[in-house]
Amino acid sequence: MKNLFAQEAALVGYPGTDTKSWPGLGEKVAATFHDGVISRITDFRQSPSAPPGELQFVQYTMATWGGFSGSPVFLPNGRVAAVHNMATSVKSKSGEIRAIPHGIRVDSLWELLVYHKLDDKIALKIDPGQVLLDRWLKPDEKGEKIRQDYAQAVALAAEGSRLVFRPTELWLRR
Repeated sequence: MKNLFAQEAALVGYPGTDTKSWPGLGEKVAATFHDGVISRITDFRQSPSAPPGELQFVQYTMATWGGFSGSPVFLPNGRVAAVHNMATSVKSKSGEIRAIPHGIRVDSLWELLVYHKLDDKIALKIDPGQVLLDRWLKPDEKGEKIRQDYAQAVALAAEGSRLVFRPTELWLRR
């Protein structure tokens, strides 16, 4: 996928604030449209220095809120660049809270489909040879380190709890 940075983009969805309920029979359905630009591209650990194929976490300037998740993020030519999935809230020095929306580059969906052998379930033909699966098939060193650190923290908390409550147990046995 070409470099998406600073590309114009738009989002079309059905957020809960605008779509209060399912339309009744014969009622019109109205989508909500917001536009902006793609403002940052990183990997899933928010590193912009990752290899190009791993730069799949897309940040953009259009406003989003609950209900936009799963909405396509379009380029001006109509191609889907990403799928909206979240917005993080950031508080400025002045106290203003701002949502920063993010999506997942659409080729992540292709990886998911190929990895789970579901690529034959969609009309679009995906060339499995063009999809990067290596990172999902090899151990994740950083993730493994986090899991080990967490397990060690749990063990230390349990040991601390045992040491704190053991004197009470000994006193009660007297």
